[in-house]
Amino acid sequence: MSNKQKSFIDKMNDYRKNNQSIINKFEIIEDKKTASKIDACANSFYLKSYAQVKYLKVDQSTGELKKHYDIDNIKNKMQPFFTCKNKFCSNCCYLRSKKLFVETYKVLENIVVNKQITFIPYHLTLTVKNPTIEEYTHYQNVMNKAFKLLVKNTSKYKFKNFILGYQASRETTQSQEAKSRNELHPHIHILLLLKSDFVDKFRVAKITQSQILQEWNECLKHYDSSFPEVTQLAMKKIKSKTDAEAAVYGNNVDLQNSAIAEVSKYPVKISDLTKMSDKDFKVLNNALFNARLITYGGIIKQVRAELKMSDKKVIDAFLGEETFELIKVQLYNLLNNKYKEIEMDILDKTIYNEINKTHFFNV
Repeated sequence: MSNKQKSFIDKMNDYRKNNQSIINKFEIIEDKKTASKIDACANSFYLKSYAQVKYLKVDQSTGELKKHYDIDNIKNKMQPFFTCKNKFCSNCCYLRSKKLFVETYKVLENIVVNKQITFIPYHLTLTVKNPTIEEYTHYQNVMNKAFKLLVKNTSKYKFKNFILGYQASRETTQSQEAKSRNELHPHIHILLLLKSDFVDKFRVAKITQSQILQEWNECLKHYDSSFPEVTQLAMKKIKSKTDAEAAVYGNNVDLQNSAIAEVSKYPVKISDLTKMSDKDFKVLNNALFNARLITYGGIIKQVRAELKMSDKKVIDAFLGEETFELIKVQLYNLLNNKYKEIEMDILDKTIYNEINKTHFFNV
């Protein structure tokens, strides 16, 4: 086993350990069906190794042209037999985040390369005063409605006039301090694509960070006049590695990686969940049941539809997969709460080939 594979399996074992804590919480709140699904999630999976061709060389003994791969740049990808798709499952959160990162990157690349639309990327984080556990569901509902109003085309607010597109991710955390005060910390991370004249015109239109904060407060109070005043927000321009004023160059969108990662994160930090009280977990679970935690707007929503991207699938993915070749497939099963490699027999290989409709590779 390579160091990368060992690291990956160690990570999967950690996820299994975290999931056990989540399973216990669902059992305590008497949701045994969900607990059972999470318990079965990714108990068996194929670990697929990909590599790029480094060079071609003629085999002196056979005369055949053989491929030699860059084994220092192996990419691993897991293909589980079953995923539970629960928003608190460590396995599904990991896969969903990787998939969303790749999709968002491809969307931005399409906007720049194919549509040739220029924009200024910003990372905006909208927060509210920490609600108590009892207030959390209400705060979450008000925040979602207020955000829709803030970016709605028919609203009176000025900031939305500069937005070309957005991807918004809802996240809830609970620090030790918040836990001691019986509070949660809901917030929204937004990857914003703003019109290229935003920097030049925002002063004229009086769209400053304080103005955006004022509009956010007005939107919140539109749905609840007694909603606590928000005193700060975080809005940061995403800088290019090569040119601070450029959105992207060529076929690369690497400058957005930090913001893409932020809006592709888990809805709740797994470390927070494992430490959360059963009572708090029950409130969080009920509030987020069937909730849409990732939303899109403008050009990002349009391009996702054109590329036929769906939030329903939970799959592993990595950037540039089309330039890599599958060189190895291994089977892992969960035994005594640890993942162990299982030697693939003819039936395992047949199942794999049927699922993937491709040849089985092994080197």
